[in-house]
Amino acid sequence: MSNILEVSKLAGVSKATVSRVINGNGNVGEQNRERVLDAIATLNFRPSKTAQALATNKTNTVAVVFPESNRSKWGVLLPVIAKELQKHQMSLNLVCTSSDATSEYETIVQLQGQCDAVLLYSRVLSDKHIQKLHKELTIPLVVMNRSSDTLTYPTVSIDQSQLTKMAMEHLIAKGHRHIACITGPTDNPSGQARMKGYIEALYKADLGFNPLLIATSDYQLNGGYQACMQLLELRVKFTAIVCFNNKMAIGAGQALKQKGIDIPSQVSIVSIDNSEMDSFFEPQLTSVDKPAKEMAKQAIQLLLGRIKQCEPIKSVTLYGKLIMGKSVASPTGFSPRTTNTTLRNTHSVE
Repeated sequence: MSNILEVSKLAGVSKATVSRVINGNGNVGEQNRERVLDAIATLNFRPSKTAQALATNKTNTVAVVFPESNRSKWGVLLPVIAKELQKHQMSLNLVCTSSDATSEYETIVQLQGQCDAVLLYSRVLSDKHIQKLHKELTIPLVVMNRSSDTLTYPTVSIDQSQLTKMAMEHLIAKGHRHIACITGPTDNPSGQARMKGYIEALYKADLGFNPLLIATSDYQLNGGYQACMQLLELRVKFTAIVCFNNKMAIGAGQALKQKGIDIPSQVSIVSIDNSEMDSFFEPQLTSVDKPAKEMAKQAIQLLLGRIKQCEPIKSVTLYGKLIMGKSVASPTGFSPRTTNTTLRNTHSVE
């Protein structure tokens, strides 16, 4: 394997000049630069990353901090993040954290010196925690999936409330007045924001909030199935369901079909998230597409700008869009004056 000394001899320059060309710093004449690059190509020289890090105080690595409990997000976000970093000759270091805020905070602090920046996706750190992190860290920090009202740290997020509002507004425009909701856990900012969007859409349309129409689940297929069964057992009237992700929507659909309830003529379904799974469900799910991949791309662009110290602190908010499927129809068989007996005879849900 060739080394820097062999490159310097072949190029006819000093080792210091070779080092400056490799690390992209210092003034090197164009002629010498070309000679060094030609020598590197001839010898197939590959610089040591460790040596580069010592020379430049850069690791060319970004630590991506994800909670262990959110493995479902890895398959969507990590390939995008890795691809964007590779475009800039940087690598990804995945750091998994527990659901404990103190442990996660300490883990991130200890990353200093091991990477050039931190991309954070956290379910447990409070806004105050992140503000403190941003002040304490000596390397750039960008937070995904979290908005900052104070704009004290850079963020790229999705308006989670808007996702649910869009689903609700579509159903309300179709004539639905009794809309159930299958949520994921609401002990985190995203779940709380989606719940807020559901409630705000109800009040905007002058529809009352009925807590019996809420079933909390776990974002899984069986969770959606069980949550829908719970709603059916309560015998509370609904003509549509908003599900906080497509897995729960598919599970809910299976529960409805098992009870002989037709989708969408008797009950309509709209899911948050748009994935390939939606097209395999019969009928194809209507969903609100969450721009998760775009969030990852913009987070990396913001992070690279922060590394180069040319990007100011800013908050980027992305919005979902409605993807029309075939799981929504107007509740033509329902009216406010329909009796319970009539509802049962038409296989509606009450």
